[in-house]
Amino acid sequence: VTNVRNVVASKSTRAAVDKHSETKQWWQFNDEHSELLTGKVHLGLNKTDVAKLKGKRVPKGCHTSNDAYMLVYTRRTETPAQNLCLEPPACVMAAVEEDNEKLEDWITSAKCCQMESIESVRQKRMDKQNLYSLLNVTDADKDYRFVKTGWLHLWLDEENGDENMTELTDHGLGCIHGNLNVAKAESLKRISVLAADELLGIYGGSLRFGKDSLCTECVVLKCRHMRFASQLADDVRQVAALLKAKSSGAPGFWVGKLSLQRWRRLASEEFYARYPVPDTASPASDDSSPNGTPPPPPGGNGYEEDEEDGRAA
Repeated sequence: VTNVRNVVASKSTRAAVDKHSETKQWWQFNDEHSELLTGKVHLGLNKTDVAKLKGKRVPKGCHTSNDAYMLVYTRRTETPAQNLCLEPPACVMAAVEEDNEKLEDWITSAKCCQMESIESVRQKRMDKQNLYSLLNVTDADKDYRFVKTGWLHLWLDEENGDENMTELTDHGLGCIHGNLNVAKAESLKRISVLAADELLGIYGGSLRFGKDSLCTECVVLKCRHMRFASQLADDVRQVAALLKAKSSGAPGFWVGKLSLQRWRRLASEEFYARYPVPDTASPASDDSSPNGTPPPPPGGNGYEEDEEDGRAA
């Protein structure tokens, strides 16, 4: 008796159960494992099938199996019976041949699809590796392009297919002057023009910011704001230390408490009136976020009041 389990299109498990002609004992053969079956053993049945057969009588020396798909007998006589047909009918053979051909065609097609898929993945990986080697900008390159690092991370992720990639654009990277926003520099990667052209040819889009695209006006304004913030912080610490120092009897000046409480506000208002934060909502900019300069808090002072200094004064 040949049992088969886990029947699927590409894999199944088979085990043979034979009855010894002399000892009348049943043996099970599964690959390199052999086992003597004793008692009332239900061949190839799972627990659910065994529960269904519970109570049914099985003659001694016999076994049951729902997984049997082929029975093999041993001829008892040396001389075959007369007019015994040993060959299956022609219609059965034709059906078997047809099924075998379909199975062979399916296996061949599945192998071809698998090989094509593997080759396609390998080729894409090689193309991406070759393109990756072109990203770096060398000293010989006269120009380059800025690309968002987030886009590059998605592109380098092997689990992310090309169908999930968006167009390669630098939208949202401009300042109010139409140049590259200096505040976006940390989220950008510069790549060679050759690599940019290759990526644009594959994914589409446009890149307009290059070597000379960084906005000089925004850089100067950014530096002014950074220096002002640093100088103001130093002045805050110095004034706080002077207010806590004991009087040595030297000549001094009378200063209003309100001025001591709001001197930072006045300094910030004067500075931002001279060097205002660019209006990011200007039509000249394609960016909807600030260009990196510290915007003044509500009220236009640039910094919050320190109530502790007011109390100390």
